[in-house]
Amino acid sequence: MYNFNFQEGESLVKVFDPIYIKQEDIEKNIAIAVTTNRILFMAFMKDDPLEDMIPGKVIGVIKFKQVFFEIPLVNIENIQEGELYKVTLFNGMNFEFENEDLYKL
Repeated sequence: MYNFNFQEGESLVKVFDPIYIKQEDIEKNIAIAVTTNRILFMAFMKDDPLEDMIPGKVIGVIKFKQVFFEIPLVNIENIQEGELYKVTLFNGMNFEFENEDLYKL
């Protein structure tokens, strides 16, 4: 399950879960939601690591992947195809991902 809000006039295009991403030496499997305006990076977030240890909290708790980073689509400068697909933003920041369907989208 996912927890995010839409901006005015925005709609969901597709969710990719799980998807492998890499930025420099950081590698993760996360969820990515593509909307008509943004790319949303989502993962399970914990406010308190001891929360799962409280009796009765584990049963019946629905966990949501939450947005931890977002990129407006207008900020994407270039996407290169290679062993991994490399996205470069207007400010020079980049990340790589491994999903042909996302690349085609």
